[in-house]
Amino acid sequence: MRRVPLTAALLALAVAWFPVAAVELPGRLVSAGKHKLWIYCQGTGAPTVVLDVGLGSDPREWTRVVDDLQHDTRVCRYERAGYGASEPGPFPRDARREGEELVTLLRNAGEKPPYLLAGYSFGGLNVYVLAGAHRDLLAGLALLDPPPLAWMGGGEFERPRKFFDGQIAQYRRVAKQMLASPLAADRSRAARFEAMASEQEMMRSESAKQAAAVKTLGSLPLLVVATARPNVMYGTDAKAYQKKWIDESRRLATASSNGKFILLEESGPAMQHDAPEQVVNALRELLARARHETAARKGP
Repeated sequence: MRRVPLTAALLALAVAWFPVAAVELPGRLVSAGKHKLWIYCQGTGAPTVVLDVGLGSDPREWTRVVDDLQHDTRVCRYERAGYGASEPGPFPRDARREGEELVTLLRNAGEKPPYLLAGYSFGGLNVYVLAGAHRDLLAGLALLDPPPLAWMGGGEFERPRKFFDGQIAQYRRVAKQMLASPLAADRSRAARFEAMASEQEMMRSESAKQAAAVKTLGSLPLLVVATARPNVMYGTDAKAYQKKWIDESRRLATASSNGKFILLEESGPAMQHDAPEQVVNALRELLARARHETAARKGP
């Protein structure tokens, strides 16, 4: 069993608006190359749903969604390098590297393809890039409030951009402070903040370029879910930025000829807390489409 308490600093900087209770989660460490990542799978059935959570997030935030979905199929949660029980990995932490590590992790864990990848927020960027490189391994793709890809490489909305840049610097300051701590528990958590800083920095550079290089997902069953309520952290830019985010999510759904867009009208950015039943229902519909497409390819 693995206990996963969070420090006050981590809650304040990384998941302050997604509070979670300290709970026990089973799971195991599996090689993803030269380092090991934590993975925990529940349920039976195919395709296996694999969840990649947001930057700084914790897979426990998705317990309600996973507990419902595991009755329909197998569901796996994992933690990226440096997070939680996972070991640190090589830098930089760009989307392609993290996607390749996930593919290696699933193979070494004995989880057989095809997979239905579900990426939330920053995790959506990772699985989108992965889908561009390994469409043959996938039965479907769910992008849950994915980052606005065009904005990442553009110059609009300076306030959110400055906010993100400030976070990178803050994550690195916290990592440095933790490494200097006399407490081994603090020093061990520094890897999480170092990973977060690199992930966020790469999001607007290499990861953005990698996402832009994905021109089409063919006919892969695709679901893109956006949220309607603006994030107050972005101040006076919040409403306009949210509209941009929604428009880009809607456009992203056209990356596949079998894409579908859903807007959660009553949800803010924490859809796993604001609208878990709607998220589960949307994933179930995608799961049904993925199974239909897989059966059609196999033929009678």
